[in-house]
Amino acid sequence: MNKIIFHIGFPRTGSTYLQKKIFSKIKNINFLGKPFKNKANILFKEFEKDIFNYDEIFYKQKKIYLSKKIKKKFNKKVNVFSHEGLLRNTRFFEKTHKYYKGNNYSNSLRRIYEILKLITQKKNIYFMIFVRKQVDILPSYYSNFWESEYQINKKIDFEQFIGNCLDKKTFNFGKIIDYNQLFIFLSSFIPKKNIIFLSYEKFFLKDQKTLEKFSSVLEIKKQEVDKLILQKKINSNKKNQFFYYKNLREFFPKFMKKRFTLNSKIKKKIFIFYRASNLKLDKKIKLLKLKSSGYY
Repeated sequence: MNKIIFHIGFPRTGSTYLQKKIFSKIKNINFLGKPFKNKANILFKEFEKDIFNYDEIFYKQKKIYLSKKIKKKFNKKVNVFSHEGLLRNTRFFEKTHKYYKGNNYSNSLRRIYEILKLITQKKNIYFMIFVRKQVDILPSYYSNFWESEYQINKKIDFEQFIGNCLDKKTFNFGKIIDYNQLFIFLSSFIPKKNIIFLSYEKFFLKDQKTLEKFSSVLEIKKQEVDKLILQKKINSNKKNQFFYYKNLREFFPKFMKKRFTLNSKIKKKIFIFYRASNLKLDKKIKLLKLKSSGYY
């Protein structure tokens, strides 16, 4: 039976680089998903919308149909679908998608797994997740998706955004990047050995054990991955001490560009908020070695 690997995120962990410079360059895998250009990839864009849009009753009626629709596209021994937006919970709050109420990522992931089980055996289904230190991913995420955050709350600025992320009563991207909670959730319906958590920092700095794990899941030689990585951290939107808003970067001279800084006080709050959770995950997945990367 064919192996299916769903790379689901996180946003701001080098996903575009993985899609354009690694997954699409490996000859022995069937790469599907973003960027949505050819017919096969467009089919998965439609599949994603169905997963989001169907209510539970209609989804159950259409589940077999959805599996048949995509089954023929998983036509190689190793198939990789990549879409970091599956873990971006502020998707579809934008004005261009006025009928959406946001991405219920937990519901979507359950549904995807249920459909994949109709296509291949459970042992052949893998979910791959790249994690990144929260003190780095939060400002990077906000600077990249600030327009979406403004659609949710027009008055929100970076410090308010961080405040919401660290408020246990508020649900937003800050709750999604509790990596230990995501692992617990996925473990409730996916075998733990098929949940692949990888460190963004270690992967792009070519940690050999991390590359070995990545390569073994894809069933390719580690050297093939090694030569495709530039050995630098990417996706920061940061220049020196400033984070620049992505959509304004290209249109204004430097002195006019909208920007913000991550001060030491906010940085410490973020670190403390996620420290215990990161420690728990580190004990469960020895490969990550989060402490050495400053997660706790």
